[in-house]
Amino acid sequence: TAIGNEPCEPGPVHTEAPEYPREELNNGITGTVVMLLLTNNCGEVRQVLIEKKSGNRTMDRAAVESARHWRIDVHAERDPNQHFHWIRAPISFHL
Repeated sequence: TAIGNEPCEPGPVHTEAPEYPREELNNGITGTVVMLLLTNNCGEVRQVLIEKKSGNRTMDRAAVESARHWRIDVHAERDPNQHFHWIRAPISFHL
């Protein structure tokens, strides 16, 4: 089934922040990763791409892994003729 044409049930928005990687936290390493998220009409994330890396592979992976489980409110940007949505999502790891 193509993304967007798949059956899905609307549910609550869920965008839990990723866990700050322990070693990076202990060493004071910060950064921001910008992701592009492909969602279906129910806001379920179906694909995650990194648009801009944070400069730290572990933080990038933590952000991507967290985003894979998100459900985003796509109704504000919904086009009735579009069955999927690309959304830009920056995640900052700062102390």
